[in-house]
Amino acid sequence: MFEINAKDLEEKGFVFNNEENIIMDYSKKISDRVRLVFSISPLIECFVWALYEDYEDENMDGMKVHILPASVDEAILVAQKIHYIE
Repeated sequence: MFEINAKDLEEKGFVFNNEENIIMDYSKKISDRVRLVFSISPLIECFVWALYEDYEDENMDGMKVHILPASVDEAILVAQKIHYIE
């Protein structure tokens, strides 16, 4: 995967998340039920978080789809293509 640059992510609308826990990530809301996440700790990973239609907890009720994009723009494009989870 390409090098993750915090400044580039923030310029593209990503928000840094760290609710005083070990997981630190940048996420971007793509739609009401789809988020694109670049996790930087404890593991470096990129994934699309798609919430289930009847979700109650947006941090727990969804599907994590790992992707290996060549760039941030490609990751955003992939995330935009995911509209729903059956």
